Amino acid sequence: SVSQTIDWRYNDPIHYILSLIDNHNASWTKMFYKMWAIFSRGDFAKHGKAAFEEHYARVREIVPKERLLEYQVLGDGSAGGGVSEGE
Repeated sequence: SVSQTIDWRYNDPIHYILSLIDNHNASWTKMFYKMWAIFSRGDFAKHGKAAFEEHYARVREIVPKERLLEYQVLGDGSAGGGVSEGE
């Protein structure tokens, strides 16, 4: 899940400290922290679902239906799912 991967990394103090001393990853890490803070509005647990729903709505708004491919997660997202073209 996003909470156990991306958001966990965003909130991991060790990852942040390593980015300060590792010049090779510093630029990428800086971009990652900025992007995730904007997307999650600083609190993924509180705003994450709405952020994803807004993103999906925007994609549906700008992508022509005949070019839209959506993955539908069934249940809790741990297994299954399907692909639908347009709706």
